[in-house]
Amino acid sequence: AILKVNTITNTKIEFGFTDVTAGTDAGAVNVLATPSFNATDAALWVVDTTNNASWRAVGVANGTAMTSVAPTSIGNYDADAAPNADVYELLMVALSGGSARYYRGDMVSTTGTELGRQLRITYDSGWQVSAITGTVALTPWLFVQSRTTSSRTLTVDYIGAWQYRWTAE
Repeated sequence: AILKVNTITNTKIEFGFTDVTAGTDAGAVNVLATPSFNATDAALWVVDTTNNASWRAVGVANGTAMTSVAPTSIGNYDADAAPNADVYELLMVALSGGSARYYRGDMVSTTGTELGRQLRITYDSGWQVSAITGTVALTPWLFVQSRTTSSRTLTVDYIGAWQYRWTAE
């Protein structure tokens, strides 16, 4: 997905795949810090400013959380894993069996100027094992929640989801 949010403070954003399809306004992730989940199975990028201001790659397989991954060595224009208000970002989650791989992109300047900024992949987590249960039906998921009474606007420029028609392993 290529997305941006108008205000990042007091906000939770989730993107990826989950088995939560309806019935919760709290998202697939309940609390990012511990973590605890409303979903039984999910592989997601999550930022929750009540925990910290950076993206984290999280997964839960049959109720058991994987160790969350905090991106490091980000090659983006501001050298961090934190989203910026009204700046497009690229988030991808790839699944294979019970593993997940997380990609993040950000604006990078190819010329050192504003005009040279392009959206590029700046982080690859590698395959994270035990991220999900490979036999559970999952749905693409995009969720934004304000942690205050003020509304948030999540703008989605592009979203895609596909799967192989055969087992890729």
